[in-house]
Amino acid sequence: MYIEVRDKVETIHEKPESFTLRISRHKYITPTQPNFGEPFRQRFIAWILGMPRSQRGTGYFDGRRASPLIFAVHQKYALSTMFISSDWPSQVEWRGRGKRSIKTTPILKDAYNALYYYFERYLRSVGITFSYIFP
Repeated sequence: MYIEVRDKVETIHEKPESFTLRISRHKYITPTQPNFGEPFRQRFIAWILGMPRSQRGTGYFDGRRASPLIFAVHQKYALSTMFISSDWPSQVEWRGRGKRSIKTTPILKDAYNALYYYFERYLRSVGITFSYIFP
């Protein structure tokens, strides 16, 4: 994804990086739904954003894993790409109001598709225009 820098080059990274925060996704993707309607939380696929995704003993656990979403800012443009790989743990543990073991392998493609779809939707909703370099 090619993004022309229209803001200050020092701040262009802030909006796309905020996508990884649940509150930002909720604010721009599903503002009319209660917080549990946020798609990554509702479908238990936030682990696709990288791990650990935990705070105060809650969230996703199973070692460390970088996010497949890469964002690089240059002088006049920014690039975003998503690497698709199958080296995820086959299972992760989610802790919240209870515990849940999630098998990642059967839902990996769905999680990547959701990441791609909602990241595009988020960028549009925060006013970032982009074009594709390669399909």
